[in-house]
Amino acid sequence: MSLQRRLTAFFILIVVLPLAAAGYIVQAVILDELANRSELGLEPAVDTVTGRYNERVDVLGELTTLQIENDPNFARLLDRGDRARTEAFLQRQLGPTEGLDFLIALDVGGDVAGGATKEGQFLSDFSPPTVDQIADGPLVGRGYVRVERIKVKSPDGNVGFIVGGFWMDSTLLEGTQQDNVNTYLVADGRIIASSQELDQTVAVGELNAGRSELEVDGEGTAQVSSLNGGKMQILAWASNEPVQSLRRTVLVSLIGLLLLAITVTAFLAYLLARLITRPLDELSEGARAIAEGHFDYRIPVRSRDEVGQLAESFNDMSDHLDPVITDLESSRDQLQRAVERVGATLRSTHDMGQILDSILSTAADAVTADAGCLWLFTGTRDELYPALSMGVDEK
Repeated sequence: MSLQRRLTAFFILIVVLPLAAAGYIVQAVILDELANRSELGLEPAVDTVTGRYNERVDVLGELTTLQIENDPNFARLLDRGDRARTEAFLQRQLGPTEGLDFLIALDVGGDVAGGATKEGQFLSDFSPPTVDQIADGPLVGRGYVRVERIKVKSPDGNVGFIVGGFWMDSTLLEGTQQDNVNTYLVADGRIIASSQELDQTVAVGELNAGRSELEVDGEGTAQVSSLNGGKMQILAWASNEPVQSLRRTVLVSLIGLLLLAITVTAFLAYLLARLITRPLDELSEGARAIAEGHFDYRIPVRSRDEVGQLAESFNDMSDHLDPVITDLESSRDQLQRAVERVGATLRSTHDMGQILDSILSTAADAVTADAGCLWLFTGTRDELYPALSMGVDEK
């Protein structure tokens, strides 16, 4: 791989990797924070419904008693066993009363003598219990809460009982819905009332109090609280879909941003790598030209930075090489001529004097000397003596 490609890849990595890591961290932090905020609304929603339920239970007995207190007509109706008139009386009493959804009259034997109910706000396929089922059922049952039997007395004694209560329906859930948090009432493992629009009851199975993952209208997180021994349960639920949808959107946006960053970075990295490698290519081409003997080759100086200074140094080197090489070539030619002259002398004569004179003059010419002296050994070869000189004052 060329240096330019390596530099391009390196620049892309040093930009894209930190960007990808930062994007992943931001995505995880933001989405986790959104999920946490969504789940933070679960417990307040449950607490709101629980508080509203407790408030209505606290006044239920008093409200029921007020419907017959100081009204002897009800005792007479109940004593005569007139069910139609008894139910009409109960309906009149029930109509304007807030906090009561049904009133049930019982005779002294505990049998239902009449009843009146308001329509409960349940899901369409849920059938609330009848007055007979409520009268014989527990205090908290499927979709209702009632009080203990309250005696109805006349001057002649006890003539029966009255029972009051309210539906555990969507009226308990009003105002509890928050962003991405819905509340439900659950009986026997099925949702019977909802703070949002549901077409029909939804089976959620057996629920344990506390926080858990639960599928209601898709996947989500739930907070469950039981009422009065678990006969009814409050369910607050937050869908995971908004966070998952946002996760997909953020992921697509992050991928798009990375692709854009890679494209832009690759282009800029290519330009930067080219800016760095181009002077190196020119320097390499210049060195190749010098090696081939083109000592007049010059590298263009494009900047005043370190790369430009390198180009100037190369050109200075070329400027100094040219005269040095020229001098070397001149010396080489001169030496070659001197050697040829000595060879010619040796071929033309055997006179030792002429040969020595030729050697001395050739040596002086080879080193461009103005003077020279040739020394020889004596016969015993233990001393030197000047046999021949030139340009030397012999005095």
